[in-house]
Amino acid sequence: NQLIVGHEHDPLLYTTTIRVADMHWISGQAPQFPVSLQVRFRHRQVLQSCTVSLDTDNPNFISIRCAEPQRAITPGQFAVVYNEDLCVGGGIIS
Repeated sequence: NQLIVGHEHDPLLYTTTIRVADMHWISGQAPQFPVSLQVRFRHRQVLQSCTVSLDTDNPNFISIRCAEPQRAITPGQFAVVYNEDLCVGGGIIS
């Protein structure tokens, strides 16, 4: 419940590493980590290249490292990962 006001292109709005909780894998099991996939953080966003791995601090989370910085990634949003056009899973950004 905070509103933070800043400039549109503030570097603090951009990140390359996103932590995801409650990951649901469509196949029922996680792939072998690390794995190169694509990710989408917004409904119509172009797929972004990324590497998905277990979070080093907590194995109940995964870590998504994007090839390009992503703007305004917010806790509570969803991250959905794809292998080409095939949705392989999704979880809640923490």
